[in-house]
Amino acid sequence: MNVLVVHAHPSADSYSAALYRTAVRALESAGHSVTGISLYEEGFEARMSTDERRAYETDAPVLDAQVARHVELVKAAQMLVFVYPTWWFGLPAILKGWLERVLVPGVGFVLDPSTHKVKRGLGKVRRIVGITTYGSPRWSIRFA
Repeated sequence: MNVLVVHAHPSADSYSAALYRTAVRALESAGHSVTGISLYEEGFEARMSTDERRAYETDAPVLDAQVARHVELVKAAQMLVFVYPTWWFGLPAILKGWLERVLVPGVGFVLDPSTHKVKRGLGKVRRIVGITTYGSPRWSIRFA
């Protein structure tokens, strides 16, 4: 299976990074073809630009070369694996920005031109996996 693993944590020595490396190794050991993306290491820009927003509903919503490369990786993937910490009850902003900039119309979903209803995208993807961490010991949270 062709697997894309997307990691979203700024520290290379974090528990999240260890989970990412372990996931990649385990998938490779199981015989899968694995591509890993570490968003912070790649310097991924989470912010959608004004021009990208204007292009979002056009036939060419991807304007950035890095995003275009990630789109091609998603289109080739049969499995998507996301490795990230849960911060403030959600995913890191860099991963949310990745989802918004990469899973654009024509990739993550398709708008039916006659009904304007959302149709399934991610044509080859058969599995989506989330590996996340959450929480900390109670003693580490102190309020004044």
